[in-house]
Amino acid sequence: MKRPMLVSGTAIGLSSAILVLSGIGVLPFLLLGAVSVFIIYFIKPLKLKEKIIIPTICISVVLACIFFGAYHFTKIAPAKKLHNTVTDISGKIITTPQETAYGTKFTLKADKTGNKNQSTKIQVLLNSDYETDFKLYDYISLSDTELTIVKNEYNKPDADSMSDGIILEAQASSLNILWECEKTPYYYCLRLKEIVTEQITSYLDNFHAGLILGMLFGDKSLLDGDITNDFRATGIAHLLAVSGLHTSTWCGYIIALLKLFRIKEKWRNIACLLFLSLLCIVSAFTPSVMRASIMMAIVLFAPFFNEEQDALNSLGFAMGVLVLNNPYVITSPSFLLSFFATLGILVSINITAKAEGKLLKIKINPIRKIAEYISSSVLTSVFAGIFTLPVVAYFFGVFSVLSPISNIICVKPAFWSLLSAVVAAAISFIPNNITHSLSIFLFDITEVLSDFVINTADALEKFRFCTLPTHKEYFICGIILVTLTAFLSFLAYTKKRNKAIIKLSAVISAVFMISSIFLPCTRLTPATVSVINIENGVNVSLRQGLSYAYFNCGASSDDISYDVVPVSECESLDFLYIGNADETTNKLTNALLSYSPQATVITQYSKGALNESNVELTENTIIADSYIYRFNEEITIETVDTYPVGCVIIKGYEKTVAISYGSSSELDFLFDTYGTPDILVLSESIPEGLPENVDTLIISSISDIIINKNISALKNQCNKFYTTAENGDLKIIL
Repeated sequence: MKRPMLVSGTAIGLSSAILVLSGIGVLPFLLLGAVSVFIIYFIKPLKLKEKIIIPTICISVVLACIFFGAYHFTKIAPAKKLHNTVTDISGKIITTPQETAYGTKFTLKADKTGNKNQSTKIQVLLNSDYETDFKLYDYISLSDTELTIVKNEYNKPDADSMSDGIILEAQASSLNILWECEKTPYYYCLRLKEIVTEQITSYLDNFHAGLILGMLFGDKSLLDGDITNDFRATGIAHLLAVSGLHTSTWCGYIIALLKLFRIKEKWRNIACLLFLSLLCIVSAFTPSVMRASIMMAIVLFAPFFNEEQDALNSLGFAMGVLVLNNPYVITSPSFLLSFFATLGILVSINITAKAEGKLLKIKINPIRKIAEYISSSVLTSVFAGIFTLPVVAYFFGVFSVLSPISNIICVKPAFWSLLSAVVAAAISFIPNNITHSLSIFLFDITEVLSDFVINTADALEKFRFCTLPTHKEYFICGIILVTLTAFLSFLAYTKKRNKAIIKLSAVISAVFMISSIFLPCTRLTPATVSVINIENGVNVSLRQGLSYAYFNCGASSDDISYDVVPVSECESLDFLYIGNADETTNKLTNALLSYSPQATVITQYSKGALNESNVELTENTIIADSYIYRFNEEITIETVDTYPVGCVIIKGYEKTVAISYGSSSELDFLFDTYGTPDILVLSESIPEGLPENVDTLIISSISDIIINKNISALKNQCNKFYTTAENGDLKIIL
């Protein structure tokens, strides 16, 4: 088999993805399936040219199962026992404490939780009233700390956080410093990262420094949200997650420089390996930098063990090693961006070699060199952008139509600005007037190039169909269909060796992926109502195709998930309802009003609260306690906020949804006046009983409210019962 490690690494990655997404319950079935296939193949092998491929895949799946089980039972399972407990913890602070609006945030490498000696990474949020001067690498203790499993916006365990080894988060109100920072080598690495960051931010404002630090360390804390959204919309968000594109570009600069001095390939690779080691040290071993560096390092190591270097085989080996070390890394955007960006670059190298062969026909040497550089730059940028596009589409919720163009225009200037900033920061440490002037000049170049990248992304993002929203459900279906098609075509090809099979499978795969992206943007898909997982009150989103309606009924949630509001220029927020606003909802209300909805309905109560907070209303604002709106012609929205009810009624194609908010709403009056809904959504007003026709009951509230109510009787009166506090966001098809 030509590339055993590529096959093995891919099998390990896919198996781990299935286990992470499906849970530990799938492990016995996957393990049994792999062992069964291996035994059957051993008894009666298929007539394949590569006879070892099936055993390789089976062994890789078994390894993935073993390592996932070990990770689960040694790390995840013990952490789950600490969920929703209050205990004392102690350990070292391993990230620089950062001030936030809610308190001081840092990561603690705990070696003791309660009475148990347990090494665990914990994300700590310390009450903002605490003012003790603690710092990086101090050994501290936190008393009466509330521990919970880190969760995402869907109220599910956050796999991305687990990919960094952080499983638990803690809220604390008191801290004791047991002893001050211990000067270990890792401490100096962290300090070096801080010094580099401080040096860059001292010469550049946050606007430009945010881009440089994002590309250098993956640190997006200084970046404005609008810039991040522009990068996502134009398909260059991979620039802000340190990936294989970054490390390969750095190594490309080093190799190109050493080639001028006729340095041999192995010595060039050694220089690149030393640089990657330095990059890891300077970044304080940031996980995303480590992953990208390890991938690139394994590719660079290949010539030392095999004269015929196979970068794809090395990439597969890197994937297998990283995933076995931590199975949850397969869900990390930075890891996937690293893998697919590197894969895209490796594919582009082969095409670049063919293109350079054709460019040899150009007899004028300078023109040929320029043409070779342009073709290499364009192909690298385009293939890196195309291969990372599925990752960007899945994690950031948008499919960038202009991604190839934006990558061609922006990638090279972005890396030139990064190179200029790094060189400027390095020489700025030399206490000399000449070097000081040179560093300022280089930082000025950095600003010019950064402005070009940021302004270009902003200009491209304004094109109406620059991006299309992606629906995760359809997108996952598309990926599964493409994977099955590729696997079946591979089996067919190994039997008949007919290239027409490959071409046909490529066409079918393209149809599946295009359909998964474009079909949800049409009205052919059913309308969906999403009940948002929030702390209090109730928020609901209605969506069909590219049209949205949003109902804000007193929830204090600051963040809005991308799949319930518009994220691209081609989408629109048609209708916005603000039924119960107060000072805690201003940020959310401002965010929703910034979408310029075609119609905004605000109750008299909310109008007073918004006037006190000086929230600017749009021209299409209607002040009314009762209003009827036609959404996409076939769906009727009726809002009512008159004593004794406050509700929104959505009449769809086959179902009616009633959303009741407020603590004093009388549901009997609601049912008698407006009829019994198929689906009832409640927040605080929980009745003793329900009418017979209610099929589904959803309580959108925090667990404390649910616990304090006797809801066992309600569960027996309806076919389906959900709480957002337990299930996260809930979707209903009308």
